[in-house]
Amino acid sequence: MERTTLIPSIGRRAVAVGLAALAMSTVACSDDATAPRRPAASPMVEGPLANMGRVQTLVTVRIVDIWSQNVPEKATIRFIWNAGADTLYVKDNAAMDIDLTVGAMKVNFPTSAQYEACVQGGTLHYAGEPWTPAYPMCSKKSTISTSVNLGNVFMRRRPVVTWTMKDEFGAIIPGGSVFLQKSPNIYMDIADGQAPWDEAPALDGKIKFTMLDPGPSVYWETKAPLKHDLVPGYHPFTAAWEGVYNFTLTHEKLIY
Repeated sequence: MERTTLIPSIGRRAVAVGLAALAMSTVACSDDATAPRRPAASPMVEGPLANMGRVQTLVTVRIVDIWSQNVPEKATIRFIWNAGADTLYVKDNAAMDIDLTVGAMKVNFPTSAQYEACVQGGTLHYAGEPWTPAYPMCSKKSTISTSVNLGNVFMRRRPVVTWTMKDEFGAIIPGGSVFLQKSPNIYMDIADGQAPWDEAPALDGKIKFTMLDPGPSVYWETKAPLKHDLVPGYHPFTAAWEGVYNFTLTHEKLIY
């Protein structure tokens, strides 16, 4: 009788190969329904609305002045929806605003039964003003439409004051400064050519300044142009929204 002897290393290798083949056969014959699967990726909304649900509603609003013209500066609007539970601040022409026109905004939001847009803060020359019902700074609408037009929200033009320094012959002379006071806590000392407060382009004998808001105010000269006498006295006036004020300070030339 013949006897077959396997070398130990060869025998172990054969067993390993057999086990591997058995494993492959088991996988190949397994039921697809019970086979392990990679979890499917969940759909995501990218950007600031990522956690707010599916974006479905296009909300439109215009930012206008009292003449219903688009405000030419980029304002910030506070959008409110979901019964006041959700709020988002969007600056005009920011990434979420798909309308490139300054003063007009279109932003996508999750579906809600009500939407509201309010002017937030102000710009260099414009501000929201809550005390005049004819020019509301907020607009609200209840709807379930996928396209919502909130109409207009209003901003008021801040008062603008310009001082012109002249000599006694009417020639413009540069280099003066004025002090403007609206209240004990609101005041500004502004020099000719002092950026950014003086909006006139250079040291040109004119000081142009935009006030934050209207109200009773007073100004006086704190520095006269070179070799000219200081204009004496305090000069009161009352600034109003959309007001434009031009004052001339006439100086006598010093003889020494």
